[in-house]
Formats: sequence, C-alpha cells, structure tokens
Amino acid sequence: MRGKNPGTSLLVLRIENPYSDGNFVRLDEDEFRYDGVLYDVIREVQAGDAVVFYCLHDIEEENLLLLLDTINKKKDKSQLTQHIITAALPVITDGIRRPGSTPVKYTHQDFRLLSCNLSGWTPPPEAPGLS
Repeated sequence: MRGKNPGTSLLVLRIENPYSDGNFVRLDEDEFRYDGVLYDVIREVQAGDAVVFYCLHDIEEENLLLLLDTINKKKDKSQLTQHIITAALPVITDGIRRPGSTPVKYTHQDFRLLSCNLSGWTPPPEAPGLS
C-alpha cells in the first residue's frame, strides 16, 4: 500500500502504553506524533497494553510545519506586527518629494475629532417642583 507521496509505504508500529509514553502525542483521531515523526493513522488495534498502529509517515505535513516554524523563527515580533499593520491598513504617501529624499509612508486612519465650546456653559434649568 502506498501513501500520498511516492515511496511512502504502510508502516506497522507497536507502541507499549502509548498514552503514558512521553514520546507519543495524539494530535487527532487520524494523526499522531511519535519520536518527533508525524504519522497518519490508517488503522489501530488494541493489543493488551500496547496499540498496533497501521500508519503512513506524513512527510508533506511535516515539511510544511517545518517551513512554517522556520518562517516564524526568522521574523521577530516587531516585524510580524508591522507586517500585519501594513497588510491591514492602506498606505499613503505624503506627496512631498525632494531630490535624494525617501518618500514617507504611513498608514492612514480616518477618524473625526468632535469639539464643543465649554466657555459659555451654563447648567440646564431645574425641572419645576424639584427644588
């Protein structure tokens, strides 16, 4: 039996007490990690205290997770935050360009400033009968 990838064959792993083994991590019903290797479960059979897993080494997903982990390690948090802000908000330029200068880019946020004049403020009149 072949898996998703050419060269991926059905593996049979017998693991004694998998749920008390620190090297075994059940990810979901059809997937687990054992000794750092990711497997897709085809079938599992309880054999006393052991479980026999008929499975495939999930190389594609392992490579994808490794790539994502590498990307995350290379980016520091400020770069990631800046990337998210830049992607989420439109960028505009100031329109002023001098020879040899770099255009200033900033994110644009629309908001209104409301003001009121409190210098001539007086309290509202009292309602009749409340004095």
